[in-house]
Amino acid sequence: MSKNKRWYFIKLSEDFLESDPIEWLLTQDEGGNYFSLYILLCKIALNTEGRLVRILGNEEVPYTPEDLSHKVRMSSSTVKVGITTLLKAGLLSWIGSDVLYVTHFEMLVGSETDSARRMRKQRRNAASREGMRKLRAERRQALPPGK
Repeated sequence: MSKNKRWYFIKLSEDFLESDPIEWLLTQDEGGNYFSLYILLCKIALNTEGRLVRILGNEEVPYTPEDLSHKVRMSSSTVKVGITTLLKAGLLSWIGSDVLYVTHFEMLVGSETDSARRMRKQRRNAASREGMRKLRAERRQALPPGK
């Protein structure tokens, strides 16, 4: 088993919370719960490229609202109304007749491996060290001769 984990993150554009769908969602009764549901659904859909399905062997089985209510620890009625509300807001859509999809999933979620994180940190540290070398060289050049 590989020890190199994959890390996922949600990428939100600067105006995400001010976008029409999110603003509308948050004005609804229980809008905060539906927003939380949306974020949790994004997390559930990480390994299935935005589709709300579970993989059983080689088969994809769509989640039911009852399945999702157990996964997100919300009441079944909240999840059912939440899904309807998220569909209306355009944050979820249907693939076929039974699979929910997180709309624009590929723009919302990013990922990287442990090794990619490690390399990014090494590059950042190297760039920082190089920046310090340049700063010291500039300061030495600015000193009057003989000091």
